[in-house]
Amino acid sequence: MTELNRENEFRAAILSASDGLLTTALFVITAIGANLSNHAIIVSGLAGVVAGSISMSLGEFQSTDEVMEGCSPYDAALSALFTFLIGASIPILPFFFLSGISAGVVSALCSGMALFAVGTAVAKLNGKPSPYKSGLRQLAFGIIAAGLTYGIGYLFGVSIN
Repeated sequence: MTELNRENEFRAAILSASDGLLTTALFVITAIGANLSNHAIIVSGLAGVVAGSISMSLGEFQSTDEVMEGCSPYDAALSALFTFLIGASIPILPFFFLSGISAGVVSALCSGMALFAVGTAVAKLNGKPSPYKSGLRQLAFGIIAAGLTYGIGYLFGVSIN
């Protein structure tokens, strides 16, 4: 495997983890905004994790199969699946051990730190001179997206009896 292929695989893994992290964090934030129970947050979060990891894996398989030389589409698909799962686990795990505001705060803090780390890693991979600025930008976009999805959950959250 060439250095370029290894770098491309690493970049795809980082982006897959980032997608899992942000997608699941936004699922969770929307559910919190809708005032859903811990159980409902876990179920909806896990549904998003499973759907997202399968989607990411299949997309990576397809794109690798069509354009990459010297890189197994099966390896790329498995890498995307597992790195998405790793990223997605960060915002959902607190809800298995905590509930209510505590779980939401821990989830938000862990997700924010991970977003910053991913932004920094992507900048370093791309040779950017200021990786921390990239980390802060990634965190800022995550906060904006979280605010929007929380608002959607709050506006459309309903209780069915």
